[in-house]
Amino acid sequence: MHMHMHMHMHMHMHMHMHTHVYMLQVVERLLQAGAPTSALNEAQRTPQQEAVHALQQLDSQAGASGTRRDMLELTIALFDLDRASSDQSQPSSSSSSFV
Repeated sequence: MHMHMHMHMHMHMHMHMHTHVYMLQVVERLLQAGAPTSALNEAQRTPQQEAVHALQQLDSQAGASGTRRDMLELTIALFDLDRASSDQSQPSSSSSSFV
């Protein structure tokens, strides 16, 4: 019985880890496809703000999952990278304009 319980717990943790990795891949693909990052949800938060909020909520819980925290931190980093690449691809305000 003990071996069965241990195997069940291991499979459960393994599935959660893959679920989080899958969600991170979904976020990355949505960003690559140009999904709007400034859209607000019902709580009036952008996707990145929602990830930051979820991370803050997780940090306030005792015994919170380290894997979930890692995935939220990576998701926030993806939003930062996306914003940085968007900023680099837009012309600066000092460039000349054609009239």
